[in-house]
Amino acid sequence: MVQPKNPRRQTVAITSAGEEDIVDYDHEVFKIALKNGGSEYALDLSSAQYGYYDPVTPWDEYVQTRVESLGPAPLDNLQPLGRNREKLLKLRETGKVAEKAIYKINGAAFKYLKTATLEWEEDEQETVEKMLRLEPGAFNKKQQDLLEVLDIRLQDFLDYLSEQAAIIKSHVLAGNMKYLRMHGHFEKET
Repeated sequence: MVQPKNPRRQTVAITSAGEEDIVDYDHEVFKIALKNGGSEYALDLSSAQYGYYDPVTPWDEYVQTRVESLGPAPLDNLQPLGRNREKLLKLRETGKVAEKAIYKINGAAFKYLKTATLEWEEDEQETVEKMLRLEPGAFNKKQQDLLEVLDIRLQDFLDYLSEQAAIIKSHVLAGNMKYLRMHGHFEKET
């Protein structure tokens, strides 16, 4: 956790009530140490919100130029990258119905949003990477266009989930467990 300094781009957070959010949030970054020793880097996946478009920066330079203060490091929770992916893959194999459903929903939502983003890039003849480098006025317009597309696609996905839930509910109420097992909606836990 870091408290950022020297932002090149000013952002304003808005609460769900439509008011400016005045809370000063910490900013999360990864501190990456090369496996074979040597250099350390900051991996800041959301640095563009502050006007920094290179997500990978040498750690010392990052701290010197972009960090007001460092928060406590969760030293007891340091793990190599890819650990969450491993957890999700193991979860997929456990056979637990609820966890598998969440995994499938997250995967499907990601596909919807990724497809929508790629289609937007093709239609706009603009990549998200290039969009992040635009001047604030042009960036804000492109960002709004992209968010509108993503909003529509996410709503489509939620509508699809509602339809599927209604179908599953009707089969459960009818006691048709064979249908649910055949279509992967229900697996008997061992």
